[in-house]
Amino acid sequence: MFGLKYNGPSEAAADDVVGDLLDVSQSWESTARKSRAYNRILVFQEKFQELVVQRISDTHSDLETRREMAKFVDVTNNPALDITREVCVVWKNGATRSIRSVPKMRAKAFQSLVDETWLNVHMQNWNRMAFLLGPVTVVPILREGKMTWQVLLPHMYDVVADPANPFGSPLAASWSIPSDGSGEPDTVVLDAEGWKYYKTGHGKPELKRVEEHGLDRFPGATLRMNVSYQDDWWGGEHNQRLVDGTVTIGVLGAALGFTRKAQSKKLLVALGDLGGTPSGQRLDPEIPIRVDSDSPATVNFNTLDFDTDPKNFIS
Repeated sequence: MFGLKYNGPSEAAADDVVGDLLDVSQSWESTARKSRAYNRILVFQEKFQELVVQRISDTHSDLETRREMAKFVDVTNNPALDITREVCVVWKNGATRSIRSVPKMRAKAFQSLVDETWLNVHMQNWNRMAFLLGPVTVVPILREGKMTWQVLLPHMYDVVADPANPFGSPLAASWSIPSDGSGEPDTVVLDAEGWKYYKTGHGKPELKRVEEHGLDRFPGATLRMNVSYQDDWWGGEHNQRLVDGTVTIGVLGAALGFTRKAQSKKLLVALGDLGGTPSGQRLDPEIPIRVDSDSPATVNFNTLDFDTDPKNFIS
């Protein structure tokens, strides 16, 4: 799970790593990257309506058209997630995990740990996330006396890559945590020494506390399903067409719904002297239309076929 042992940088080098990481996490480049990554998690979690509405706003000039089309936006069609579920089957059938050449009690304890952490369940999801979202870093952590996982998704964290293994697990990672505005830390840096909690904002970041883990290396592992051969540790453009295509299909679906709103029926037409027609009537298959006229013979009813076959639009 944790890969090869890494002894970590010297204390001075570790300070440099933390400083660089805090600078990166507050940069414009980091904010822009996280924003793009956040769009992906919206697609993964089937909450991407706002992306479709924004695309409609970007591609349609008429305000009323934007408003009407937005009423038909939904997440029915999500090819990015469908393809991800079909492709990512590494842990679909689970796995058998064991430790060789150890006493039975230790092997049994390890198996209990695997069961306690629901590892077989989580690994399926991590596989899918790493494919569609980008590198997912997982850190084991104790909560309320039980081992669980701190899962870092691309829109959440920043890293300092390991020069010896540029696209493997990082030297350090940082992410934001909720702050109540009372001076409590709002940023966590995890490195070879421990969990370091900082108060950031204006001026120099202030170290509030350190919780050492004693491993002398970064304690997590990064799962990466696409190998990047460029300088970008994140490989941020992998599978972007799946995300863009899903949003585009969402726009097409909204346009079809907007069009079919009017072009999916036969229209009732009344011609003649309609001056005595009572007001407030509505078209309803259960309620007849009433027309009062001094010359009933001059009033004619007809229907116009306004039903447009969506076949060409869908194809």
